[in-house]
Amino acid sequence: MKRCAVRCERFALSAQSSTLTARTEAQSRTGFRLTICDAQGHAGVGEAAPFPGYSRETAEQCHASLNALEAPLQTLLCAEEVSSFSQWQHVVPQLRLGEHAASAAFAVETAVIDLCARRGGVSAHRWINPGARTTRIAVNATLDLRASPASLRSQMAAYAQRGFDVFKLKVGHPDWSWRDERARLELARDVLGDDATLRLDANGVLSPRDLPHRIEIWRRAGIAFVEEPGPVSQWAPIRDAGISVAADESLACAAHRSRIVDERLADVLVIKPAMLHGITGAWALAQRAAALDMRVVVTHLFDGPVALAACRALAFALPQPPLACGLDTHEGLAGWPPGCGVALGEGPVLAPNESLGLGCCGEPHS
Repeated sequence: MKRCAVRCERFALSAQSSTLTARTEAQSRTGFRLTICDAQGHAGVGEAAPFPGYSRETAEQCHASLNALEAPLQTLLCAEEVSSFSQWQHVVPQLRLGEHAASAAFAVETAVIDLCARRGGVSAHRWINPGARTTRIAVNATLDLRASPASLRSQMAAYAQRGFDVFKLKVGHPDWSWRDERARLELARDVLGDDATLRLDANGVLSPRDLPHRIEIWRRAGIAFVEEPGPVSQWAPIRDAGISVAADESLACAAHRSRIVDERLADVLVIKPAMLHGITGAWALAQRAAALDMRVVVTHLFDGPVALAACRALAFALPQPPLACGLDTHEGLAGWPPGCGVALGEGPVLAPNESLGLGCCGEPHS
């Protein structure tokens, strides 16, 4: 690349109901779209949208990081002809992105991968891994157990009719007891049947006092795994009871991440590129997990359409197929302005994008 231009646009994103979690209510977010263009007219696009309460940087810190990266990016991309992902992995440390710049790093890497894949005439997942073989990835449906029984029954039946058979259920709400959750899990099994895979996501807020009750409920309900049931120190009793634990938010901190993986304190790793310094960080973690026979799930942080496409590209690039992933479309996508036209398929099973780059339709920088 002899010359390149870098531009960052800022957007105010409206709150959507899909961003409800056990730790935070839906709220407005700020999003950024980064575009990198080369002298030949190729363009790559990336997105960042720090999620208050989860991301380690604020929107202002993310914006400052993106602005500060403009000059180094131009210098690096002019000096280096980045033709492969392995080469990019050696280049990216030169950007010196700190621990609190994960969202910015994800946007930068997404844009670079999109650009380089377009230049190479391949899709993003094949640029990341030319030997990628995964041809289908199952997708889980996500439901909040606080919905009324009638609403939950209707939602579950609708998902099942569409072919979904893996369900992630949000639990651990502060105004709910373990008895409330037991009733909802019994309802889920009644509606979905014994063949459906049920996962729970507690976002780290479950009370240790109630764990014995919950463990028994989870065993009876045949829960596949529980994401972030509480602090890492509380995971061992759950695993000792035969219930798998998935690490999610705990992976955002590099020190915690290393300990969880090295000591194998979890059974499953939930990989969110927006929290792991982008694709290279997520890729490295997935490779480490594979070496230790740990399974992974790739998911998003209610990201924008381009970022979601990047998460899907990572999932299809992995040497070993992941478990059913949280890569379905979400309501928050409606808050992003048009401009890139990424074609995002929906449904219980995804096929890989074979268009150039991330599959943007039209002009990314228009």
